[in-house]
Amino acid sequence: VERSLVQSYGRGIKPVSKANGCKRNANLFKPYAIYDSTFKLTLEGTEVRLKRIAKNLYAGLMQGSVSFMDQCGKQIHANNYQSIRAPSYSDLIIYSEYKNDTLFQGLLSRQLEEVTPAIYSSIVSFEHGFMVRDGQLRNGYLNLQGKDIVPFELEAVSIDYRRDSFIVFMRYQDIPNGQMLCSGLMDTTGKVLLPPEYWRIEPFHNGVARVQKDNKWGFIDRSGELLCPIMYDATGAVYLNFLKVYKDGGLGLLDRAGKTILEANYAYIKWLDSTIH
Repeated sequence: VERSLVQSYGRGIKPVSKANGCKRNANLFKPYAIYDSTFKLTLEGTEVRLKRIAKNLYAGLMQGSVSFMDQCGKQIHANNYQSIRAPSYSDLIIYSEYKNDTLFQGLLSRQLEEVTPAIYSSIVSFEHGFMVRDGQLRNGYLNLQGKDIVPFELEAVSIDYRRDSFIVFMRYQDIPNGQMLCSGLMDTTGKVLLPPEYWRIEPFHNGVARVQKDNKWGFIDRSGELLCPIMYDATGAVYLNFLKVYKDGGLGLLDRAGKTILEANYAYIKWLDSTIH
């Protein structure tokens, strides 16, 4: 707990001093202390900022150093950590330490086991995991348990963990006139479903997603399988289990399995009472 000596004053607060009739206590100027579950004081006041890590485990946080102790203040872990911070969406702890005069980061469990070594130049916490970057400025992604999902070897320029529980990663690919930033798709286990050669991969809707490549459109299912050739000029949204497709100025229909229902030869298609007109 952090102890403070204040009294109400109008809408704010102000310290209570000896002049206000309160006897000074030396420990009150060491604002951090530890109490057990029975409210018994186990560690007297200290100036070192304390952070609870787990049951009977605390971290003492000072500028440029971290120490770990039990509830009585006994040191229990030797380390050279410069700092630690607890992310919002994981039980793991992000720690940092110097290696060859360069500060790197890693992940630590609440039992003080190093889940990953300190090999990352940065770690950013997100709802579903951690965006990481190495010393070569390559991007990767770890899940909430610290498992590698998007490896650095993919050379991803950007990584998007989407709400449909798929990951889109982008990297540069060679094209006749230079390079183009293309998209690939993987699931949350790290399995690559589509290689990074697509112009766009849109979110899934009713189990189907639109993809674009070489300025043409097609559809894929949640396993990454193409439901139809990527040959359409444009596509529409899923409606009544049908997919609208446009080609050479005509409109057609596919079912959700990619089977052609109507060739793209029509000027318009309407539904009346669940009947196609």
